[in-house]
Amino acid sequence: MLEKVVLHTNEKIREIRSKYKKQICVQDLDLVELKAFIGLLFYTAIFKENHEHYTSWYSTDGSGREIYRCIMNKSRLEVILKTIRFDDTATRETRRETDASALISELFNSFIQRCQDVYAIGSYAYVDEMLLTFRSRCRFKMYMPKKPAKYDIQILCLTDARSGYLLNAYIYVRKDSDGMNFPTEYKKLKKPTQAVLRLISSIEGSNRNITTDNWFTSIELVNLLQKKWVH
Repeated sequence: MLEKVVLHTNEKIREIRSKYKKQICVQDLDLVELKAFIGLLFYTAIFKENHEHYTSWYSTDGSGREIYRCIMNKSRLEVILKTIRFDDTATRETRRETDASALISELFNSFIQRCQDVYAIGSYAYVDEMLLTFRSRCRFKMYMPKKPAKYDIQILCLTDARSGYLLNAYIYVRKDSDGMNFPTEYKKLKKPTQAVLRLISSIEGSNRNITTDNWFTSIELVNLLQKKWVH
């Protein structure tokens, strides 16, 4: 999964390399450095600095942190932030005709598949939404004035109710994304019902218990879940 990120990021780095005088800042990315980059981002979240501009992480006035400079220098971080890519740009426009999240969907779906391959959730599962704060350009970014961040990407999730482990999820990109690839009769169902049915597809027939909030809950959903041997 990460190998594809390395591949596509290096394609972008080579594209802009001639614009830089310091070639060391635009050398090819490898898997070790990508993992270091991800680790650095984890540290920014741990220190609650992930909403700050990256230049503040490297401040030398006492407000920055030495660990960031130990991982990579600011110039290299800037290059990776500008060039990191998660898909093949050569086929992107074709894929965007049918997939609004084409820039990230391949990686996202691979991650979800890995989640399902390595863990079996318990008897109780939970369906809910996750709002990912995002203010950059995005076709499916949602404006929610009553939410703290206002601008979010909505991700619908199925998790283990006890451990919180993520088993299935999809990015909400448009009003018909809940019933994507559903047969015609299912597309006539309510959108919240479609969302739950899409998320539980991997545990149908397992006799697990599904908990949802009032937005998803309906008699229609309960009747369908009983037919699929989930409750």
